[in-house]
Amino acid sequence: TEVGSRLGPYRIEGPLARGGMGQVFRATDTRLGRPVAIKISNKEFMGRFQQEARVIAALNHPHICTLYDVGPDYLVMEVVDGETLAARLKRSKLSVAQTIRFGAQIAEALAAAHAKGIVHRDLKPGNIMLTRAGVKVLDFGLARSEVEPGLTAHGAVMGTPAYMAPEQLEGKKADARTDIYGLGLILLEMATGKRSEPHDALPASLDRVITRCLEKDPDERWQSARDLKWELESPAAVTVAAPA
Repeated sequence: TEVGSRLGPYRIEGPLARGGMGQVFRATDTRLGRPVAIKISNKEFMGRFQQEARVIAALNHPHICTLYDVGPDYLVMEVVDGETLAARLKRSKLSVAQTIRFGAQIAEALAAAHAKGIVHRDLKPGNIMLTRAGVKVLDFGLARSEVEPGLTAHGAVMGTPAYMAPEQLEGKKADARTDIYGLGLILLEMATGKRSEPHDALPASLDRVITRCLEKDPDERWQSARDLKWELESPAAVTVAAPA
């Protein structure tokens, strides 16, 4: 796909990103004069690509990237201006206040997806954009939907190993609590700069939230992203995060 070429009414302006399942380009919707992001699938992932389209189309939330249109082998999405959380964390860890704010927004996005039976399964800093308006969760390419249950083979290990929950690494079924484990690792990395850093130096309220996210047994974790969001925004956490 070359700069200036067309996909239907969309004019390709340049590359944005490349991933394991395809490429993302910045483009212009020539009908509306609107900038868009176009994700073009590699041929071997066409089945999963179609699943991603159905999954994203079911979601409408300010902290989830919006789907505008679908072509035979491409998705047209909003352009999310900002930087990935992964890029931000390369510079330094975040403050406790930022960790709580972004963590609550990610939890809110997950709660919206989980309410529709959708589990992300590949939550990581590279799939989270930081914008002026807050967080945007991207890339539901590995998402599992209760509506489309047959597209993932039983026992298949899907996701990014460094951010996988124990049950994912064992090829067991992922559910909402799997995403909560991934968010726990992200909270820890935001607050300390590392995924494996001991977190006893963190404020007790945040340490409690993270520790429960990272329980090996899913039954011992927070059971819903909504509850996790509430804990992050509880008076104790907010008071600790407030500047002196």
